[in-house]
Amino acid sequence: MIIPDVNLLVYVVNKNSAEHSQAFKWWKKVLNEENPIALLSTVGFGAVRILTNPRIFNTPLTIEEAFSYLEHWLSFPQVSWIDSHSDHFQKTKQLLLLSGGTGKLLTDAQIAAMTLLYRGTLYTNDADFSRFPGLSWKNPLNFKLNS
Repeated sequence: MIIPDVNLLVYVVNKNSAEHSQAFKWWKKVLNEENPIALLSTVGFGAVRILTNPRIFNTPLTIEEAFSYLEHWLSFPQVSWIDSHSDHFQKTKQLLLLSGGTGKLLTDAQIAAMTLLYRGTLYTNDADFSRFPGLSWKNPLNFKLNS
């Protein structure tokens, strides 16, 4: 199961990002394959929070525009919206304790916990995820993609 991180979804949407082209090619490729993709609620809402933030963007998206991206992605049959798992609280706490993380890593720990609980692979451009033991993660921006 492919689980994208917030940063990749923001790069996909933000055409001004240096990472946009490669992230967009990767996302287009995975959306056109049959592998299951999980949009974690933490990730989806996190992308909306960033893309609509006027402190980050001169021209942020409206709430309607940001949610239209999520709705479009969810229209693909292999994409599912995944909410919190019943073991999410304990797994997040465990990962923060094991990694020596603090509040700064809380959202990353939540994403890592869900990825572990659903036995997925997290796709991210954030090396902080290497701190979580047992997490399968890849940076799709580190390798060349075929167009």
